[in-house]
Amino acid sequence: MSDQIILIFLIFILGAIPLTLVLNRILKTNGQLVAMLSPPLMVLVAFTIIILVRPILYLTHDFSYEFTILDRNELFLSLLLISISNYSFTFGYLAFHPKSVQKLTSHFRVRDKSSSSLLFFATLSILIAYLHAASYGILTFDLLANRETYLTSFAGAGYFSLAYTMPGLLLVWYLWVQQSDKISLCFVAIVLGYGVINILVTNRSSLTITLYGLFLVWQLKKQVNTQVGTLKIVLLLFLLVIVGVALGVSRGIDDSSEAVDSLLLGVIFLSASFDMHEMFWHALSNFNGIYYLGVTWGEDILWTYFPRAISTLKPILYGSSMLEFEVLGRDPRLIGAATFPIGLYGEGYVNFGYTGVILTTFFVGCILGFLYSRLIKNILNGPTTFNFWPLFIFLMTSANSLGYLRSFGQYLAGLLFSCALFIVIYLILFSTKFFSIVKSKKIYDGML
Repeated sequence: MSDQIILIFLIFILGAIPLTLVLNRILKTNGQLVAMLSPPLMVLVAFTIIILVRPILYLTHDFSYEFTILDRNELFLSLLLISISNYSFTFGYLAFHPKSVQKLTSHFRVRDKSSSSLLFFATLSILIAYLHAASYGILTFDLLANRETYLTSFAGAGYFSLAYTMPGLLLVWYLWVQQSDKISLCFVAIVLGYGVINILVTNRSSLTITLYGLFLVWQLKKQVNTQVGTLKIVLLLFLLVIVGVALGVSRGIDDSSEAVDSLLLGVIFLSASFDMHEMFWHALSNFNGIYYLGVTWGEDILWTYFPRAISTLKPILYGSSMLEFEVLGRDPRLIGAATFPIGLYGEGYVNFGYTGVILTTFFVGCILGFLYSRLIKNILNGPTTFNFWPLFIFLMTSANSLGYLRSFGQYLAGLLFSCALFIVIYLILFSTKFFSIVKSKKIYDGML
């Protein structure tokens, strides 16, 4: 077993090299804050859990899913291919990362006046979330029961979930266009109200992403010829992990884990969220070899956000859910069954073989590099109402690495949906004349 663990460490080092190099480049061109909150660092953290933590837990404690009974040789093949794919991710990211960018060491040059309309719509959405929760009896301290009721309440009414997710984005958007770097008590109270409702339904993703976005914008706006301390950033990232794990564990654990030490239980739960190597392992072992050539991604794009109430043509199994059924032999249609998408690497493999693993990670790198570099450029140009769009899309789809690691097809669908949602929200806010509208040149500055 010791030889196997040594091999895992060597594979980890192989895959960590390109991510470390690109982080060093971002540090030199953009500064410490941007580097430490950048996608490559998030990928490196996720990669560490995927390649080191979960495989070692599997070898030392035999922690794996009940349906994982596979050849260990293919385990190491999956780890090796994931490590190699980090190089294609890095090439994709660097293709859009500017070679030289001014470091963020001065105040925002704010062009828009701060808009109370964003705060108004955020508050309204939070109130709707509380009313929805109250109507289903979710406002209790039984977080597991809250979560189950919360999920079942969206059957045929999934649009209500926006009341729990959108306020966070609107609050970050408000901070983006806010002229003053001082935070009002009203704003803090609204953020706390949003946090409480998401804690009660253990909506860990929305809560942690909102905290990440608020911290990023707030710290960048505070910088005046100084650098944000490393300790502050590390503490924030650690806090986000703790909040996510705590909310996840609070949903309940299976009986087999009850005797496990609480600290180890948290590590196990965190590793279970990053099970991509195990899903890839299944794909390598169980896939029939007839590649889908991108069809599953097209199905995810077409059907994921298509309301079933509009047409009965929407299939029950499609895209990532269909692949789960084929590769894992699990039927996601079973009531109460957890979903296990086969992940970014698995989907790349079943669509285009080994080449697909390289291509998907390359395209993810391109998308993340484009969004993050565009975000930084807009910050340097001065935040406006419209040029919030890259941060909006980034927070909705990419701030949490699980957004793209769990399913490439779902990630593409989310990108298109977030673009459409931003346009709709912006047009609503524009048409209500809540904003102090800038001239058309400034409105479109964020896209030039």
